[in-house]
Amino acid sequence: VCRETSEQPFLSYGVKVCHSCRAFFRRIFQDPSSSQKLKCKGSGQCAISVKTRRICQRCRLTKCLTVGMNPNLVMNVVAKKERFRNAFQHVYDSNGVPQLVWRPRRTRGSSTGSSSPSSTSPSRVASSDTVPMVNIVLKAWPDEIPMEDNYSNQIASDLYSQLADIFQYFPLPPVPPPSPSFSLESLDQAKLSQFTEGFREISLGEEYIKEFLMYSLDVPLSRQFVPQTMKTFAARYINALRSWDEFRLLTGQDQHDLLKRNLYKAVALSVAKACRIPNGEGQLMFIVGQHDQAMIQEHYWGLFDVQKLKSLRMGDINQKTMALSEDILQDYNRLVDSVSNLVEDFQTFQLISLVMLFADFPQEAHYRAMLETHLRVQNGDLMVAHALNCSGRHQIEALSQIIENIPLTDYSSGK
Repeated sequence: VCRETSEQPFLSYGVKVCHSCRAFFRRIFQDPSSSQKLKCKGSGQCAISVKTRRICQRCRLTKCLTVGMNPNLVMNVVAKKERFRNAFQHVYDSNGVPQLVWRPRRTRGSSTGSSSPSSTSPSRVASSDTVPMVNIVLKAWPDEIPMEDNYSNQIASDLYSQLADIFQYFPLPPVPPPSPSFSLESLDQAKLSQFTEGFREISLGEEYIKEFLMYSLDVPLSRQFVPQTMKTFAARYINALRSWDEFRLLTGQDQHDLLKRNLYKAVALSVAKACRIPNGEGQLMFIVGQHDQAMIQEHYWGLFDVQKLKSLRMGDINQKTMALSEDILQDYNRLVDSVSNLVEDFQTFQLISLVMLFADFPQEAHYRAMLETHLRVQNGDLMVAHALNCSGRHQIEALSQIIENIPLTDYSSGK
């Protein structure tokens, strides 16, 4: 569909496609009415590639159908529940009390027939006074189910959501809401601190710090300031990931793909976070590194009234640099306003950065769970998480495309 090359292309809904297009197609047809809402802003013939596949969903869906992807193969919510309801069987004794029954283990290649729950040895049946927490019997052991080599990779993401549906059939006690004193696990807190340390190690540099300070004295910024700041944000994320276990355990090719796809999504968050800060002092402390801060306090703090530092706004900067056209500048400002609402506090900013860095990789689910836990504790509201699942992610990606197209070199040509 998008011509992305993959070492293991999977047959998904009738066609060999990448993970991203498979997930896109599944999301659309799990709610069939959503496909009717998709509109193309162009001529209906947008080019679909790895870089442009998120720009026009209507044309991407048309391409999926054109190459032969079959909507009838997508399981809806009802079909998922029915599939897993049939996979389990409730067992009751003569008094109607539910029992937990184990099926005797069979070795691979055994020629014995399939044993039924009724033929199970009495010693393998839980006593009637056992708490009936999970009252199920598996119809088949996992090692008796024929699988292809790529089976686990092919349906892993679907399986997680399908397994989650099972739990509504069991009388499990409700999970109590977190107490106000609850916080992220200490291990996760330590990892976030490690990420922050790696993020702050990269310096902006004294030359550009001087430019920021002199901007408050009405000295225009150089053309290199904006691209250098973007480049610094990108280098910080790369430096933080180098010590990150989830990143280091990826293959070299996967690391390359992750950075190529997702690095500037995280940079877009940093830009939006910086623009959200209303004063120059706060902006400066956010964009500089830890070594920069010591240098500023030693050499410059006495020369400037830091409380009166001017905050940077792309509109003012663009009058000098002309890095963005008027239309793109309007899109930029609109997207920054929307995205900055997602990253008001620093820990939320960290967690959303990790979600975007690992977007479309298995590790993304873990950081989404951490984000929801953090938000629930902060204000009991998951509005940000819901926004990130919906329009927020597309806005971050759109902003990242604008930022990625700002040249990371001198604007000597004036283009």
